[in-house]
Amino acid sequence: MSHLLSLTRIFTLFLLGITAAVADVDFEKDVSLIIAKRCVECHNAADPKGGLDLSTLPGLTKGGVTGPAVVSGDSNASYLIERINSGEMPPPAKGESQKLPEQEINILVSWIDGGVTWPIGRTLDIYERTSDVRGGRDWWSLQSVERPAVPLPLDEAWINTPIDAFILKKLRQNNMSPAPRSDKRTLLRRLSYDLTGLPPTPAQTQSFLNDNSESAYETMVDTLLASSHFGERWARHWLDLIRFAETCGYERDQLKPNIWMYRDWVINAFNDDMPYDKFVRDQLAGDEVPYRDENSLIATGMIRAGTWNDEPNDPADYQYTRLEDMVHTTSSAFIGLTVKCARCHNHKFDPIKQTDYYRFANSFWSGYIGQADLGGPSEKRLGSKAFAWTDRSNAVVPLHRLINGERTKPAEVVAPASISSIPALERTFTPPPNESDTTNQRLQLANWITHPDHPLTARVIVNRLWQHTMGEGFVRTPNNFGFKGKLPTHPQLLDWLAAELVSGDWKMKRIIKLIVMSNVYQQQSHHEQQQLYSEKDYLNTLWWRAQRKRLDAEQLRDSILFASGQLNPAMGGPSFFPKMSPEALEGLSRKSGAWGNSPLSERNRRSIYMMTKRSRLLPLMTTFNFTDTTLPCGRRDVTTVAPQALALLNNHFVHQNSQAMANQMNDLHPEDINAQIKAAWIAAIGREPESFEVEASLNHVRAQAKQFESQPSFSPAYESSLSIKEGLSVWLDAGQRIDTDDAAGVKLWGDVSGSSKDGQFPIDAAQAEATTRPTFIPEGIGGKPTLRFNGTNQLLKLTGAPFSNQQLTVIAVAADASTDGRHREIISNWNSRGRSTTSLFLGTTGEGKIRFSDAFQPAGEIESPETAFILTALNGPEQASTFVNGRQLATSASLAKRDLNGPYVVGTQGNFGTEYWQGDIAEIIIYDRALSLDELQHVWGYLSRKYTIGLESDQATPERLAFASLCHVLMNLNEFLYID
Repeated sequence: MSHLLSLTRIFTLFLLGITAAVADVDFEKDVSLIIAKRCVECHNAADPKGGLDLSTLPGLTKGGVTGPAVVSGDSNASYLIERINSGEMPPPAKGESQKLPEQEINILVSWIDGGVTWPIGRTLDIYERTSDVRGGRDWWSLQSVERPAVPLPLDEAWINTPIDAFILKKLRQNNMSPAPRSDKRTLLRRLSYDLTGLPPTPAQTQSFLNDNSESAYETMVDTLLASSHFGERWARHWLDLIRFAETCGYERDQLKPNIWMYRDWVINAFNDDMPYDKFVRDQLAGDEVPYRDENSLIATGMIRAGTWNDEPNDPADYQYTRLEDMVHTTSSAFIGLTVKCARCHNHKFDPIKQTDYYRFANSFWSGYIGQADLGGPSEKRLGSKAFAWTDRSNAVVPLHRLINGERTKPAEVVAPASISSIPALERTFTPPPNESDTTNQRLQLANWITHPDHPLTARVIVNRLWQHTMGEGFVRTPNNFGFKGKLPTHPQLLDWLAAELVSGDWKMKRIIKLIVMSNVYQQQSHHEQQQLYSEKDYLNTLWWRAQRKRLDAEQLRDSILFASGQLNPAMGGPSFFPKMSPEALEGLSRKSGAWGNSPLSERNRRSIYMMTKRSRLLPLMTTFNFTDTTLPCGRRDVTTVAPQALALLNNHFVHQNSQAMANQMNDLHPEDINAQIKAAWIAAIGREPESFEVEASLNHVRAQAKQFESQPSFSPAYESSLSIKEGLSVWLDAGQRIDTDDAAGVKLWGDVSGSSKDGQFPIDAAQAEATTRPTFIPEGIGGKPTLRFNGTNQLLKLTGAPFSNQQLTVIAVAADASTDGRHREIISNWNSRGRSTTSLFLGTTGEGKIRFSDAFQPAGEIESPETAFILTALNGPEQASTFVNGRQLATSASLAKRDLNGPYVVGTQGNFGTEYWQGDIAEIIIYDRALSLDELQHVWGYLSRKYTIGLESDQATPERLAFASLCHVLMNLNEFLYID
């Protein structure tokens, strides 16, 4: 056999006229690298451009459509060298010449002149070895993880964990030393933000500062890792990775029903320290795992979390777009590779063939890729209300490789399998058992990804854990461990942590604790050799100091709520809609119902529970670099730009919480401004102010108080639109939905609440009789549109009853021009037949006394009723109250049961035919419930700002507004915004 092989080899060489001797060049070291790097991408057996295959010896000698490519022993007669010398090959790219360097041309010339040696049977592959233009299968991240030995301690006093040994070794190699340890207060603030996304409570801070035991820091680490806030913080990092949002995007941007369950699943997974391999498996195949249950099914919501177009230009094409999204999210999140780049052709930079893309994609192709049911399985198919994923059946649907990625150019069918980039783990997926309800392809993909020997999975996730504690990853392109990604700064430490994760049952909290317990983590953010070290390592890739970090969007919003005492810690459940200004809602294609309205307490929950609507993200969040929800995001942009300062100075949310913080400080320390200042600094910054800071704070409050004394009490916290809409029954605004006759008589005053009691028709105020219509005044109260009633016979009739609940709130903006002392009604359902003593009405007398039904009169007195006022009447479960301009006037026991049936009228006393309102009414807002004081403050603030009516509540005194200004300043300090 050996003799026959030798004869065959001799005969082949004789026929081809190729000699075996090579003088100056070596095929493997020199020639193969050039051909594989420069030529084989276009000239290969699968797709030989010009008919020329340069991946094998027979292909080279055969040549292409123009004839032989080389003449052995004569480079001058070789067409290949002619094309290379002319710069035609490789062809220009984007107008730029790709001509080979002279050194490479000389190697090829010598090789041809020397006889074109080529090992028998050798096939060149562009991915076999890494070159300077692409990564090969020998690329670092595709090699097995080998646990390296921990470097010998160089400084035992500084090394607290093995992590320190790796970092210190490299620092010493660069003649550098680490920064000193941070002080306890700074370290605790950093630790708390990194692990929970919130600052430490004052009690936590004091306890930690007073604990001088060696275990104090570790105890605090364990406490924060065990906190339920840990999952809320770390789940947000993961939601960025899988392009989570709660709506579909595109024009209609429909809500994805119950996808909030997936968000809660992620939070619980982190809090429970779910092993990472199970975390991966459940999200990819929670419907296929042997232990399938409701939770594992909810986990598959990851697959459907991306955008979905209900009206694609071509539904058949759009299936492949969705498939690409699933491939991209899965591969970038779990293994840090851009597999999607191989949809149309072999990957340009990584060893991922086009067939690999389709092998990978096949795992999802048998699912509900089409247009029904928001692009997923029905509730019946799932057996659950979860927004989840499963296959259509156990039949593996054939998936064709598409030439150039075009649906209309199908090539061969590609079987489900792993990608070929890791030969040792390459496998073809098996068909499912006959009794299976699904194809089991995703489960096999998940098992391949979580194989203990997979070189990428553990590296990618520990890099993310390092990134979210240290500020940057070892690989600073966390979603790309391929050729175009950054190389790891500390490859040995990365591998040590990856091996540690797998050997520790894939538990992530254990790795996070290792990181935060290290002295690397505990360093100061400033080094005594800052300037010198910055010149050597500006990006701090060696970790010679801690990274200073700016609060991200969620941390910032949550910290503002935390400082003001308004943070609602309730976990889980449907998302809340934050307050969104009308200006921000402009541009939505479906303005009616485009944005929900959540109760105030719900709006004060943590930001992770905020509704994420793709077409309209909260401006405050996007200003501070909230994630792009259309693509996987492994690393958010972090900017410091002027619009951020403007947002913090002017945003209504910041002003409202500054006001709330001022109120809280006053409640804690009434009449003690110094104690209030100290408490405000502790709440915002986490430390007591220095004496000069107290003095500066006092001066600021005094100066601002003088400023507010010289002008009406209009707090910047007041909203520009009505935000309290829960229970809103009727909203009559003279600036909206007004229909008048030729004499400016009001025929219709339309309800703009958008939430009529019957769910179908608004409760409008109308008048068919022209002689009894009030007059529309374009510039009335506060220069705003107003209705003017003559006090004689003018009224409007409501088309329905606004109340169904004895607990209710009525708010009116009005001015009383009467002087005769008679009764005047703003709204009433009084009826002489059977309801004369049980009716509900709100009005005044000419003397300014308030009447809130017969059961509560007088209900306070308006000092100057001829001046525009905001009148509020509220009937709660325990008492009834009246307010004018935010100041409480009177209280009584809850009203005796009222007859709430209609008809209701505006501007007179029911059917009595008298007690007509004389003066102006600009707005009436009715709630079918009793508002809380906080909610009333929001409504009053809106009306005060709109009509230029100063509020008289204690929260609007010059002193209180001045202190709110100080709280606002504290929320704008660098010390508030940055973590050292």
